[in-house]
Amino acid sequence: MRTIFVSSLVAVVATLAAPAITAGAQRPSVRFVARDPITVRASGFHARERVRVTLTAPERRVRLVRTTAAGRFTVVFASVSYDRCTEGLAVMARGARGGVATAKLPQPQCAPA
Repeated sequence: MRTIFVSSLVAVVATLAAPAITAGAQRPSVRFVARDPITVRASGFHARERVRVTLTAPERRVRLVRTTAAGRFTVVFASVSYDRCTEGLAVMARGARGGVATAKLPQPQCAPA
């Protein structure tokens, strides 16, 4: 009888703890942190994972990076020129283990030329 009680108690604790464990897992995210030079920062990827980072501006630029032990990275896209009033910027980071994160830089309202 005691074995059944202990087994039931373990099952209940495991069921209650499962959402807390999965809530701590981060989903990959990426964001722009600077415009000149264009700098992108990401987190939530697996530790030391290879990530393909694609910047879409007037032209496409691709960088391959490896995340830190914390699953983060920063990429600088030097010498990319774009007109911030007429051209948008977007970035996509795709990890080797399947995680994907995207971000778009909002296009400001510019005065007519």
